[in-house]
Amino acid sequence: MREEWIKNSQDIAGHKRAFRNSHKVFSVVLRMLHESGWCGACHASSAITHIALQELGVDNVLVLGEAVIGPAYFDHSWIEVQSKPIDSAISIPLNRELSANPVFLGMDVDTKLPTKVIYRASTSVLDDDAKLVADNDLGWYFENFNFNSSGFFEPLMMVVRDLGIRKSEEEICRKYSSVRWTRKT
Repeated sequence: MREEWIKNSQDIAGHKRAFRNSHKVFSVVLRMLHESGWCGACHASSAITHIALQELGVDNVLVLGEAVIGPAYFDHSWIEVQSKPIDSAISIPLNRELSANPVFLGMDVDTKLPTKVIYRASTSVLDDDAKLVADNDLGWYFENFNFNSSGFFEPLMMVVRDLGIRKSEEEICRKYSSVRWTRKT
């Protein structure tokens, strides 16, 4: 991870409170992904980002759709704040050929220009992982996700603690279990 990404995303955030809080969450999630080497974590990191943003009072949408990078397209998850994509996981995919710079509020955090990643509705049948995510809510995801042989809550609680959010796993589970990914259409 490049430290300039954090600085550039802070510049992109500007002075609006919702965007400053979005930057805090984006920075913590981006660091967590890169420091742990957690590749291919778009669904999990988007769920974590969604919950953290909600806890900081930032309305956002947890999205499942398709990312397009050049000629390649794949099922993907991200967050949208005021219809602008936030995507830290795009920078550390399972397939390195599908890597792009992180996206904050629709901007490439390396260049501070609009991202070249296209976020859109899926044009084909979902892959098996994306179908499971689309067919279930976060409660199911909490119970069925494994991160280094631990559950979903280990990385989530690392992020919320770093942000100063004081909620227990039980409180978060109760509050967010019924949330579902929004299919980008």
